[in-house]
Parts: sequence; structure tokens; C-alpha cells
Amino acid sequence: MPLLGFLNELSTPTDDSPRELVIEQLVLLARSVQSVRRWRQDFALQTPNPIPSWRFGENYGFGDFLRDARTREEARSLLSAVNRAPLRHGLAMARDADGDLEFRCGEQVTEALGLADLFDGLVLSFSDPRWRQRLLSVERTEVVEMPEGQLELVTTSIEVRNACIPDDVDAHRPWLDTAGKPPFEDFDNFEADRADRFANLDFLGRALDQLRAIEPTHPWWSAICGRLDELQEAMVEWDPTTSPEPQWRSRVTGEHQQRRRLCDFTDLDGETRCFDQHARFTPHAGRLHFRLNPVGPRLIVAHIGLKL
Repeated sequence: MPLLGFLNELSTPTDDSPRELVIEQLVLLARSVQSVRRWRQDFALQTPNPIPSWRFGENYGFGDFLRDARTREEARSLLSAVNRAPLRHGLAMARDADGDLEFRCGEQVTEALGLADLFDGLVLSFSDPRWRQRLLSVERTEVVEMPEGQLELVTTSIEVRNACIPDDVDAHRPWLDTAGKPPFEDFDNFEADRADRFANLDFLGRALDQLRAIEPTHPWWSAICGRLDELQEAMVEWDPTTSPEPQWRSRVTGEHQQRRRLCDFTDLDGETRCFDQHARFTPHAGRLHFRLNPVGPRLIVAHIGLKL
């Protein structure tokens, strides 16, 4: 999957913005995209609307930007990045697949900043003073099924990476070097390295079979490997004598009582146990089910796939 950028729709110049200001902001946006693509040729820019339809007031649109010889190179670089974008339904796809999600920056609902969180991507903003920050604070609100079965609204504060100018892109360089790249080339590479990389994780045979069936080019591959890395990091720091469970790097919950029967699997020793704790991955309702064993300590993965 390419490294994804998301155009911050809240930063779009208003219809009454002076034409020269719009041109300047489009040029800076294009040069930021060019800067990203110098490091990551697989970069794709997701936009809320098709790029040919961009208009900034009645008398200026993207077509004018493209036809102007002074800005044609910048326009073509934007076109190239946007044409690579793989998503067609945006945040609605993730919302429909995995419960209600809403993201807000300040008082405004945002799609792009939410997608950047869901897909570990980069936000690109027009260079307005409000958006000249390399990390943007966002409130994520979702409907969560609690262990007892009731539904509750849960709001979490997150930060997403943002760039308005090429210097911002350079500041994100360490992340750009690794973001979106699968940590394992394929399942054989995973098997060869997992004993060292995931020293505190064990896997049931069924979980390994599920992972083996996922192609490294599928968006899930990178997301799952990233979740496994996070679980290993949490396990390394966990002291079972002082805390009932690790400090998770992403949201981990258990199933409510009525659904726990779906989480019974034959453990490594042949006994049937409940693996109801689970982490999430996207796109769609991806679940990674496991149980903790304080001896070791160990985390045993039983299910990698869609929600049970």
C-alpha cells in the first residue's frame, strides 16, 4: 500500500481569497508534495473532491492553475499524486465497517485528519496561519461496545502529522523513511524473524494460517504487523506483579459476556480457553484476538481477521 497523504479540507482557501494568495498556497502545497515524493515515490494524495473540480471563487480553479505556464509543473505534480490515491469512499468506508467515528479539530468535523489517523498517513494543509503546525490535535469520538454490552461514546485525543511547506516535510523525514512500509516482506520473512522480533508473543496455528493467507500487498498486512510490534513493545514493559495488564499502545478491549463464547479456541497445550481481548486494525473491522499469560510473560494470539 502506498504512503497516504490527506488534503486537509478545513484549510482550503475561501471563495473570497485573493487569486494571488490562492496561487501561492497551491504552489506551496505542490512543493510539499514534491518534497514528500523525493523521499517516498509511493506517496499518494487523497483529496475530498476530484482535483479537476477544485474552484476558489467564481473565476479561478485548478484548470487555470494547470494552464498557466508559470505553475504548470506544480499542477502536474499535484495531479500525479492525486491520481495514485486508492480510496474512493474516504472516512465513510471506515465508519460503515467499524462503527460510528467522528473526528474534530477544534469545533470543526474533519474527514482528512481522521483518515490520517486511521491509515497512519500525513496531512497536507494549505499554508494558512492556523494550520502551520507539524502536529495537529484531533478529538476522535466513536461508539464503543463496553465489556458489559452497553454502548458508550468514547472520545480520545490524538495527534496527526501535518505539512504546509517543504520544511515541514523535512521535519517528518525519520517517520517518512519507514511509514507505510511492511516490516516483513512476506509470511516466510515473518516466520524467520518472529522469534526474535516478537519474543513475548506466541501464535496459535489458526492465527498463523490466517496471516499466511494475507498478501503483503493487502492494506491489512502492514496494519497487522504494526499492531504486533505495538503488542510486543507493551509486553516488554509489562510487570505482572504491579499491573493486571500492559500499557497498550492502541485501544485494547475485551468482549462482553454474551459474545465471549465466540472467542473460545484450543490453546497451545490443547486446553480450550477464551481469547476475548482484542486490538483493532483498519480498513474494515479487523480484529487481533489474544489472551495474556503472566508467566513469562506471554501474549498468545488466536485470531487475525475480521470481527468475530
